[in-house]
Amino acid sequence: MAWQIIAAAASQAAQSGLSALSGYISAKAQKAQYRADEKTALANRELAAKEADFNENVLRRAYAQEMADLAATLAERGITGDPATMAYTQAAREGQEEIFAYRTQMQNEMINYANQAKAARYNAKLAAVSGKLSVLSGFLGAGAQALQAFGGGNE
Repeated sequence: MAWQIIAAAASQAAQSGLSALSGYISAKAQKAQYRADEKTALANRELAAKEADFNENVLRRAYAQEMADLAATLAERGITGDPATMAYTQAAREGQEEIFAYRTQMQNEMINYANQAKAARYNAKLAAVSGKLSVLSGFLGAGAQALQAFGGGNE
């Protein structure tokens, strides 16, 4: 009869150990996935930064060309003085606002990618802790089963 109790406890302890191992492996896989997500988010942030620089330069060149065209049009029409200055100032303001809006949008995108990377890094740390807790839980469960089999929990 005692061997049956011991065999049952050993079986339950083995199940607890397998469950812990499964949890540990799952946590390791999650950690690896979160690390990959972090790398992807950081790479996306870098690409967004390069794209922002390139497109902002394109906008600046287009804006400079528009300003040159405006100056030529104003001169061609003989518009000088305050009206020319006002038209030129208005065009300059609109161009700067457009560039600023684009830069702000891209900075928000880069911040979003940085936050994604930070969240993935944090989740990877949590997954590592989860794996360790799973192993600890398995050991505690196996130990509890062994104690119960030998009468430690029957008092």
